[in-house]
Amino acid sequence: MCAPENIDERLLVAVQRLNVGIALTIQPELLGAIVDSLYPGQTELRLKDGSQLQIIDSLISVTSSGVKKFQYACLLRQERMVLVWQDEVHQILTHASRVEEKLLSYVRTPLVPV
Repeated sequence: MCAPENIDERLLVAVQRLNVGIALTIQPELLGAIVDSLYPGQTELRLKDGSQLQIIDSLISVTSSGVKKFQYACLLRQERMVLVWQDEVHQILTHASRVEEKLLSYVRTPLVPV
């Protein structure tokens, strides 16, 4: 089942390849700046809490063998969005919010006096 019904076929295929219980995409406003700061070939984003977010080139590149499934999220460089998944439906919104919070803390930098 998917919503909306007219979902991008590439997204549907990518989620089917992952074989997860539920998935959604998020596009926080700050994501564009993060994507623009990535260097070519970068495969992960180290977040301030010590966790990491894997970087995948595009939805077409999402495969069960090429994605670290137990990270439960990846940044899709070409589509400029984050794909988030979970095994349990009731956990997906909390997990997506946590991922978004981690991205927000990644771009926050304290003011340093000169």
